[in-house]
Amino acid sequence: MQVETTDGVTLSVTVTGDDTAPALVFANPLGTDQRFWEAQAASFPDRRVIRFDHAGTGGSTERSATATLPRTALDVIDILDALEVETADYVGLSLGGLVGMELGAAHGDRLGRLVLAHTTPHIPLVNMWNGRIAQAKAEGLANIAPPTLARWLPDGFADDRPDDYARLVTMFTETPVKGYVACCTLLRDSDMRGALASIRNETLILQGALDQAVPAAVAQSMAEAIPDAHLVTLPDAAHLSNIERPEAFNAALRQFLTTGA
Repeated sequence: MQVETTDGVTLSVTVTGDDTAPALVFANPLGTDQRFWEAQAASFPDRRVIRFDHAGTGGSTERSATATLPRTALDVIDILDALEVETADYVGLSLGGLVGMELGAAHGDRLGRLVLAHTTPHIPLVNMWNGRIAQAKAEGLANIAPPTLARWLPDGFADDRPDDYARLVTMFTETPVKGYVACCTLLRDSDMRGALASIRNETLILQGALDQAVPAAVAQSMAEAIPDAHLVTLPDAAHLSNIERPEAFNAALRQFLTTGA
């Protein structure tokens, strides 16, 4: 289905599972689309699962203005309003987790439990983001995908699971350059460190012990800053644990969403 945001973007949204059950929103990382969550959608048929593509990615149209974190969080609120969902649990990974922090801080009344997976409130690497934006504009994403996925995935993943790796490469390289640049800009310009203490939703910080993109110290500091946060580390996972270790990811998710612990 398509949802029109209050600033004129058309978002591609997929709703599966039990329409009468509590809603569960999944939000993607950079360079992916809603296909990223296929294993989770299949594993939660007892929930009303809502997936969407960020503006300018997947099947969603571009945003004419510069992407900001508050506006991107409002996209989720627009989706909930369109579906007449008062509150939903929320799972965001990497970029999706950053959006979840803004939702918790500014729109916590619309969320139930909040899962922040493999994410950080701030990436102080302006030159890196500017270089990546310039490269994407000049070359497209074909040369950006392999080194990015090498940093995100465990050693040997591409050889051990070629089909899963190929699907990730496809998602990454099919992401429109303008949408990718918009997401990079959002990541470059956002800083949620000072707002974490205002999140009042019960929160799960999900970390991978092999994650090169989000060190354990970052996850620990987030768990300490958010008042009602739990930290769970998956020992054999890197940055994309929902794909690398879907059984462990889904089990941690279900336990938290069911019991809050």
